[in-house]
Amino acid sequence: YDAAVEMFGKLLADYPGGLLRGEARLLQAQAFLTQKRSAEAAGILRTLLADQPVYENDPRAALAYGVALFEVGKSSEALARLEGLKSPLACLYAGRALMQIGKPLVAVEKFRQVIQSDPQGHWTELSKYLSAEAFFAAKDFLSAMQGYEQFLLAYPQSPLRPGTI
Repeated sequence: YDAAVEMFGKLLADYPGGLLRGEARLLQAQAFLTQKRSAEAAGILRTLLADQPVYENDPRAALAYGVALFEVGKSSEALARLEGLKSPLACLYAGRALMQIGKPLVAVEKFRQVIQSDPQGHWTELSKYLSAEAFFAAKDFLSAMQGYEQFLLAYPQSPLRPGTI
């Protein structure tokens, strides 16, 4: 991803008014996110949205910006970007943001959306674990215990297993 970041940076420097500058910025931000360089991704996306407001309605930009904002600790802003997006990843991050702002039971609904949308999907294991965590945070200990038990039965080899109660 280093090469992609560099290539998009060069493209933007060489053609600052180019027709594809919005796509180049979006792809560069996504590469930064893949590298766990969320602050840089957030800065690029902020510039993208300021320079080209049409990207405000682009779900790719909303998802990337929401993830970047969450990763830099701006959960409320992240949630605003992620609300309304239908992808499992958007629901997962919206749930995590809701937990951060003290709304764990609302977060459970987001995690359920991930699980229901793709029961065997990439984000399902984490969503089931986070659902139990959300119940625990809400002090609904019975639901938390049931959630942890279901998680452990479904994922006995999970690396998340040590975090269960």
